[in-house]
Amino acid sequence: YQCDSCDVVTHFKVLLNNHTNIVHEKLEVNEDLKHLLKGHECGECDFQTCSLLVLLKHFCDTTHDSSKENFEVQPSQQWHKCEHCQYGTRRNDHLKRHYRNMQIPKM
Repeated sequence: YQCDSCDVVTHFKVLLNNHTNIVHEKLEVNEDLKHLLKGHECGECDFQTCSLLVLLKHFCDTTHDSSKENFEVQPSQQWHKCEHCQYGTRRNDHLKRHYRNMQIPKM
């Protein structure tokens, strides 16, 4: 989806709507949802996305090197990991839900 007012392109219409509302219509960002707007950039071209998975797909679909050094996780994107299995998430509430679903008391 391409923005009609500038050069922004995204794979998701909801992200284009968010961009339009915030940048061009100057609406305020809900602080609870602000983390969704953090972007990821390709180190090899001008591709940008709000989703790390979409960035990974971009690397797979192009001739870019998909080696680990291209996927630098920012400190603000720390992972919360389960102490009992391989599960990990960036959101603490998702880890708590995981513990509830596994019927494991959170340590």
